Amino acid sequence: MTFDDSLEQFSDYLHQQDRSRMTVKNYLHDLGQFARWFEQTNGRPPAPATITPTDVKEYRAYMQNVKGSRPATVNRRLRSLRAFCRWAVEAGLIAADPTAGIREVRQQRLGPKALDRTEVYRLTRTLEERLQWALNTRGRLSGHAVRAARDMALVMLLLHTGLRVSELVALKLSDVEMSERKGSLTVAGKGNKQRQTPLNTDARKALQQWLEVRPKVESQALFVGRGGVPLGTRGVQAVLADLGERAQVEGLHPHVLRHTFATRYLEANPGDLVGLAAILGHESLETLRIYTVPNSDRLANKVEKLAMSDE
Repeated sequence: MTFDDSLEQFSDYLHQQDRSRMTVKNYLHDLGQFARWFEQTNGRPPAPATITPTDVKEYRAYMQNVKGSRPATVNRRLRSLRAFCRWAVEAGLIAADPTAGIREVRQQRLGPKALDRTEVYRLTRTLEERLQWALNTRGRLSGHAVRAARDMALVMLLLHTGLRVSELVALKLSDVEMSERKGSLTVAGKGNKQRQTPLNTDARKALQQWLEVRPKVESQALFVGRGGVPLGTRGVQAVLADLGERAQVEGLHPHVLRHTFATRYLEANPGDLVGLAAILGHESLETLRIYTVPNSDRLANKVEKLAMSDE
């Protein structure tokens, strides 16, 4: 059986397994890449029975060393080839799977995406500028000013408390306790476990501004939108997407702000995983160790500092 014939059968099999069109398309694309490499390397097109473990290893090395493909790309194409070969065994086209025992490329685990100091500055400045414009041109209780104060408060809470977006939208007015010098939130975390999260000066200031102009509505939700309807997860995501575009902060979403808080906390309090776990609502310290690993942007910045300056 030719490789093209086997690909048609494999495609039919994937559709029978209720795989999406995009999934099937990606599998066939990856296998087409392998077929082109095989023919260029061996001088003949592949067939299921002619693929050997050495071919798979050499294809992996080719993707890494010649093409310079990223580990994620190499591993995805290996998985596509593995899925095809396993199917070929089940279909009786080959006796043994040539991909068996061949490992994927190891990927260095980097820390999650977090905003750097410049991005935090641009985001904060965008919020402040937007609020000042609304206050100066539309008035303190205008719709523009109310929305600007709300958005400032929700971003400052995410940035300075590390709340999950689900925890943020679940907050009630009664969950907030503030005085001039301190404040805290009663947060219902995963598994309905409550915790007290401290509020620093920036979070308290922004939250106080919002509470002063928050519409008097029936809902007790801390953050509300038009018509007094509680702001939901999608609403928060939409607010952040708009702010990210305005502030030129790429990929801004709630989890990025949670990661940013965790990263900044450990920079200010090196090694204090216990304190961070209590604030973020994590029971296991192991899940927080990823914040001790620099992400790709931070690694790039550290390497850039080693460059010799012409000045």
